[in-house]
Amino acid sequence: MPEHSFNNQQKARMDSPARRKLLPQDKILPLLTIEEKNTILDIGAGAGYFTFPLAKQTRETVYALDIDQQMLDYIAKKISEEDIKNISLVQEKLESMPFNDQEIHRVLACMVLHEVKPLEDALKEIYRVLTPGGRFVVVDWIPEPNDRRANRIDSGTMQRAAEHVGFDFDALTIPSNEVYAIAFTKPSQQ
Repeated sequence: MPEHSFNNQQKARMDSPARRKLLPQDKILPLLTIEEKNTILDIGAGAGYFTFPLAKQTRETVYALDIDQQMLDYIAKKISEEDIKNISLVQEKLESMPFNDQEIHRVLACMVLHEVKPLEDALKEIYRVLTPGGRFVVVDWIPEPNDRRANRIDSGTMQRAAEHVGFDFDALTIPSNEVYAIAFTKPSQQ
């Protein structure tokens, strides 16, 4: 995953009305089918836009994984201010996550997988840490027609890549005009 550093203005945009319109939590988080006993991994947690609502849906740990220490410091400040006990900060790349095999029940990767090359290696790592029967939701940009930007992976390509590493497709939704969300499960029997 490339190194990104966010300035204060960019951090403020990470929980703005425009971001809430782009990434509506009420349309994305239900795809994870969270239970209160689920351990959750928020990959590319950023300013904690999804981390904090996830922490309210489980009694177990929500891991906020990001490579940018500034973003994790921002989350740490909010954790302290709100006295939240079940968020754990992890500074690491997606490709080398410090979790045991089959340790995580739910994984959310929002606006991050287009940054990882090769995509299949990242998906294999997510598959490795996810429990059998666990759910994985990816949210990413919808490419525009003739869009040649490197940071665009269409939903069909994403689905095929996830299925290739062993995930079962569950659902595809379009939570806003610019992004798609795909839910996958890891088979219970491997």
